Amino acid sequence: MAAIGFDAPGGPDVLRIETAPLPRLRPDDVLIRVAYAGVNRPDCLQRAGAYPPPPGASPLVGLEVAGEVVAVGSEAPREMIGQYVAALTPGGGYAEYCAAHTGGKGVNIVLDMVSGDYVARNLKCLAEDGRHVTIALLGGAKADLNMATVMMRRLTLTGSTLRPRSDAFKAALADEIADNAWPLFASGELSPVMDMTFPLTEAAAAHARMEAGAHIGKIVLEVAKGADNG
Repeated sequence: MAAIGFDAPGGPDVLRIETAPLPRLRPDDVLIRVAYAGVNRPDCLQRAGAYPPPPGASPLVGLEVAGEVVAVGSEAPREMIGQYVAALTPGGGYAEYCAAHTGGKGVNIVLDMVSGDYVARNLKCLAEDGRHVTIALLGGAKADLNMATVMMRRLTLTGSTLRPRSDAFKAALADEIADNAWPLFASGELSPVMDMTFPLTEAAAAHARMEAGAHIGKIVLEVAKGADNG
């Protein structure tokens, strides 16, 4: 199969098309013919040598894919073959806010991908008992906070990375998305904010756009037309 790889860490220019073997399926795995792959900051960090794959993960870059299931492991339902899916993977394969009218009370949760000086602004948006969840540090890892605000409004600040979490956690997360988010997209109540789509062969250009930090919305790689999936 065609894949994006690199011989040594470096800038976007180290990325190249290569031929890689098909993934070996574990009993509960499915094989997805990828149509689109999300481009994320951890992909850039891995390419630069600053974010190695967790043990047992594919060395190839890519944490988000969408496409068609073409094969299943021995313990995965065969009914999944032919289904179109989206998946979070540990390898081999961003909208900062979701806003809705809240009657002036603030939002219940902020999903923060910027951090830095945005945290104080985010806290002002939260309702009492709100949660601030940091999942990326595009604006830097340090923030200056007024902890009195946190205390008086009973705010919760937490954070996480996703890639090293277990397959079971990612499966539970995917179920929550399917139950709570997908219906809003299907009904048209929500729509994704897209930035640019690049063919797989232009992965280096996609990484360069990501690292420039000027994009608004999701950057994706089109794999089905950008390279041979066979």
